[in-house]
Amino acid sequence: LDADCCALPLIQASTHPRALPTGTAVGHDNAQVNNDVAPFVRQKNSGAALTARLAMGRHTLTSITGWRRFDNDSDVDLDDTQAQLITRNFNIESSRTFSQELRLASPAGGVFDYLLGAYYFDGSVHNALDRRGLNIGATSRIDPDGNVVPRVPGDQAVLAGHSDVDSRNAALFGQANWRPREPLTLTAGLRLLRERQRLGFVRPLDGRFNGADQPATNPAFGPVTGHYRDSAAIGRLSASYAFTPVITGYVAWGTGYKSEGLAATLGLTAAQFAQLPAPAETSDMIEAGLKTTLFDNALMLNLTGFRTRIDDYQAQTYSAASGLFVLTSAGGVAIDGVELEFTARPHAYFSISGGVTWLDARFDGVGNGPCYPGQTLAQGCMPVASGGAFVQDLDGKPIMNAPRWRTTLGARYDAPLTARTDLYLQLDYRWQDTVLFDISQNPVMTQRAYGISDATAGLIFADGRIELGLFVHNLADRRYAANIMAVSTAGGANAYAQQLPADFRRQAGVSLRMDF
Repeated sequence: LDADCCALPLIQASTHPRALPTGTAVGHDNAQVNNDVAPFVRQKNSGAALTARLAMGRHTLTSITGWRRFDNDSDVDLDDTQAQLITRNFNIESSRTFSQELRLASPAGGVFDYLLGAYYFDGSVHNALDRRGLNIGATSRIDPDGNVVPRVPGDQAVLAGHSDVDSRNAALFGQANWRPREPLTLTAGLRLLRERQRLGFVRPLDGRFNGADQPATNPAFGPVTGHYRDSAAIGRLSASYAFTPVITGYVAWGTGYKSEGLAATLGLTAAQFAQLPAPAETSDMIEAGLKTTLFDNALMLNLTGFRTRIDDYQAQTYSAASGLFVLTSAGGVAIDGVELEFTARPHAYFSISGGVTWLDARFDGVGNGPCYPGQTLAQGCMPVASGGAFVQDLDGKPIMNAPRWRTTLGARYDAPLTARTDLYLQLDYRWQDTVLFDISQNPVMTQRAYGISDATAGLIFADGRIELGLFVHNLADRRYAANIMAVSTAGGANAYAQQLPADFRRQAGVSLRMDF
């Protein structure tokens, strides 16, 4: 991949008195930027996998070997303006992973069957950053052509450094199914895992983006190395019962685990390093549902209810002080929800499908969440007794990227046009409720509810091996953001930008699919 990516259109311009006019429209409909750095992304992604199966009597031994490599170089205009503030933000990311899994499966379909396995993972991630420039507060003047005059003559800050994270994970797992009577299946599973992680970090220079005469925004730190070990046991129990040949109910309980968190961004401080690792994220889930196939397969209807509780939830939050994202162990999260999905075929040539999800995802017992920029005491931003910090009570407030309601609806018409050619028409619609993009509950970083409709028409021929289609995405030209983020550190106070999805505007095109 070699792309001119990525730029972030402003939805709210800086209120700093030295900020230049944006030169573009500003708001949620904005898709234009006026930057002084040409962005780019150069990316290589490769991998291989080998699956081998060996019959051992009535048992089957399966081996799955995987290898992946990822390399990414990029630069963007971090201050998101035409002012020459942050003139370089060159970032390197690379990763290497190897995995090996062995599974032994017994014959299936009897009263009792099982699967036993072992898993090994070895991965490494390298990140490096070279950022140069100044924050707007370190300037005495910004000329109309974007030239920056530093408050300290000749001043230019540098944030440079790199981090390396190596991870090794080994696990033993097993699952068994027992059918004591014909309609009932009981399932139990267990996974035992052990993980080792190593973090190496260095930031050799002070970053003084507020000016050489001000305290360092990112003091020099390292080189340091941390070694971390953890182990866990996670399990699952479930029962399913076939009430009739077309109606099955089930209930399941399970636990989950996410590795201990390592803050490997270039904003890592000595205090944060001393507190690493962030506790492993653990979860407890209960789920129950009905799966049905009715009216001679003309209607599939599934209903699911679930309850999840997460401890030591790991989140990323933007730090306006450093201009970097910071790993936060937010505390507890409570998730309750109901999901309904269906597929109906009222005619041989016509089908309709869709679903609706209700989700109540909220913070649980989190009394020391971060405040958002400009949040006042009346809005819930409270001073901590010592240290001069400010926090807010997030208990009961929604978590990020979790809309309360989400619906999908699709209709498709398939019919033979000739003896060897089929015609299809498809309409799709999706709608989701308001969503927050930041843990701080910043109202500016909120996407209001929106709905998107798509249409496709095409031909399928050559025994289904070739499909030629015409499509229109976002028929109603509905504008929405895939993400909203603060860009205030370099470009000025209270500036926010949005990340645009591929279908931010109505788009039409032609697609060709060929199977060989």
